[in-house]
Amino acid sequence: MSNLPKYWTNFKELSLKKSLKTLTEKEIEEKTEALVKEFKSKNYIKMLPSEALNIDDGVICNFYLTLGQEKFSSDGVSSPVEHYEDSSWMYHSDFCFINVRALGKEQDITGNFLDAMKLIPVIRANSIHLSPFFDCALTNLYAVDSLRIITKDVLSAELLEGGIEPDEQLLLLMDAIHILNKTAGFDLEPHTSQFSRIVLEHPEHFRWIRLDKKKTGLYKETTHTEMLSEEGQEKIQKEVNKIIKKILKEHKLKTVEDLSCGVETLRKAHGEITIKLIDSGLWTLPSQTWGGVGLPEFDFYNTVDNHPDFIYLDAKGEDQHEHSFGMLTPYKFYTNLPFNTVPEEDNLPSVKEDTVEFFKGVFPDIQKRYKFDYVRLDYVDHVFDSTVNESWDIPVSDRMTPQILSDVLGASRINKKFTGAMAERMGCDVKDYKKLGFDLILGNTMLTTMHSGYVRYLFDLEEEIKASIAEGGVPSSVLFAVDTHDSGHPLFWTVPMSEVVGPEGMHLRHFLSRFTWTGKGRRPKYEVIGNQDLSYGLYEANNKLKSMVWKGDKDYNDLYHGTEDVYERFRDLIFRSHIGPTYVASDCAFWFLDREDGYRERLLCVVALEKEFEKVRYVIQEKPVYPPVKELVINFMENYHMDNPEISEVELRTGEFKQPNQISHYQVAIKELSPLGVKLFFIRERG
Repeated sequence: MSNLPKYWTNFKELSLKKSLKTLTEKEIEEKTEALVKEFKSKNYIKMLPSEALNIDDGVICNFYLTLGQEKFSSDGVSSPVEHYEDSSWMYHSDFCFINVRALGKEQDITGNFLDAMKLIPVIRANSIHLSPFFDCALTNLYAVDSLRIITKDVLSAELLEGGIEPDEQLLLLMDAIHILNKTAGFDLEPHTSQFSRIVLEHPEHFRWIRLDKKKTGLYKETTHTEMLSEEGQEKIQKEVNKIIKKILKEHKLKTVEDLSCGVETLRKAHGEITIKLIDSGLWTLPSQTWGGVGLPEFDFYNTVDNHPDFIYLDAKGEDQHEHSFGMLTPYKFYTNLPFNTVPEEDNLPSVKEDTVEFFKGVFPDIQKRYKFDYVRLDYVDHVFDSTVNESWDIPVSDRMTPQILSDVLGASRINKKFTGAMAERMGCDVKDYKKLGFDLILGNTMLTTMHSGYVRYLFDLEEEIKASIAEGGVPSSVLFAVDTHDSGHPLFWTVPMSEVVGPEGMHLRHFLSRFTWTGKGRRPKYEVIGNQDLSYGLYEANNKLKSMVWKGDKDYNDLYHGTEDVYERFRDLIFRSHIGPTYVASDCAFWFLDREDGYRERLLCVVALEKEFEKVRYVIQEKPVYPPVKELVINFMENYHMDNPEISEVELRTGEFKQPNQISHYQVAIKELSPLGVKLFFIRERG
């Protein structure tokens, strides 16, 4: 292909050269042809993730070149949603979170963009949510250190040696995603690491403190209010800039992101600047906690770990320190915030316009460089209860307000109208977030067991989503998160969800994500890499230099793909249906999806449920034991007329139809439903 970008030409040459050491050209061609044929026929490749990681480099290169031969231009591959005039495509998408760094074949080897290219064809979602991939602090991916330098931990050393630069390796992945007609999302953080290169390049967009020489108090006994005033901040910024310029000059660098002397020289200079700032008592102010108000206040210096510690209080004056995350510093969106108290109405904060403008430009710049299709905004879970008197533009702490969020989303769509927006909101108040411009919010399914009360709530939520969509505009919804990358967090499940609920519990969630809504109230599926075969370890991998544990459960992988195949088989029915009669008991539930466009068809969904716990934030000492559900008799014609009904049980693993235990013209009997088991029945007018 004459129109291939140079990075693809280089990749083709490098991968072929490597492949020919172990394979013949004919073998490469045959393996490529097999993958292409399978993907074209099914729109996915049925393969365990661990197997996909072992696909030959030359084969995966040829796979994408073959599928994308009509899509390439000299700039790469265009987004499959570029022709949209708005972000309505988000509502019809399904999502999978991928931490590229966690994709190594072994736990002590980090993954890279090439590994991700091998995995995305086996994922049953048409949108990829990428975790942060830039340089980060203390191996925490979300403690972003740069918006330009990609961390070496997600790069292929072989491709680097072959002349394919970091940005080009990411572009290979982005093109691969688009070749498969999938979209890609970028994680945008309203904070950075305390001494990030973003902070050092733009110290005016962050808050600073300076400690005295003994580090027992603020410099020259200045009060917190005086030091955080604009005048006080300008004095500190001058000192910060002085230190930065001196060390950059020593390394012959012009800026903290200057790559003219190589990335390692840049990282070395960054480290020296950080040390010098710490020695000089100069620190950025850390983020306030979720429950905290105002700004955190310096308390004492931790000489053991060599960092200042702070007081974090809520509106009642209660200590919030256990929820603090000291390595992050927020953008300074507002000035004149008080310390650990709610702003007073006669002395309210003011918007810092230049910082807001800077942040508004972050995603559009990254989108221009790497062709992302949507932005996922982190740390927006409590924006509506983090303002004074429920306003849109007066914050109670250092977080973004609804007004700033709305402005940021508006700016992201100026050049690319199709740009989507996802909020990391672990709730279901979709109408509020829709007003800001969000297409999707994360939802709260990952925070709860699938018990009877929650299943009832799922049906109520479907009605809320339908009502929101009926109001007009771009449709918005609540994701059904089968799992998330931080479900193993100590405040959530404490260990990977799949290790708690087992394969039955994971499949129950997968099934509910596909069959508890209809087309007028759709909930897009959100899964994470690993959900395909019960692999786990994402939470740890987000925070440490380690990869996932690839469990390789083939039996579950078959069930995962089978369930997706069945969903695709009935997708049209689901989109043309409404929720029919529902029945929810303490140990089981069943409901109908009733087609309403003239065809006489309905689905009967039956599930065995989990128990309700007061909260998910617990360490399981002993996994719950669930008995089977016995002797269910269901009238499969309830509230739905057919002259000559035919009922079939759908085998979720294979998609095969089989004859159920029908005890009358309109009743089906289930002798026993296995613990957390699911069953699906298809009813239609015979002939």
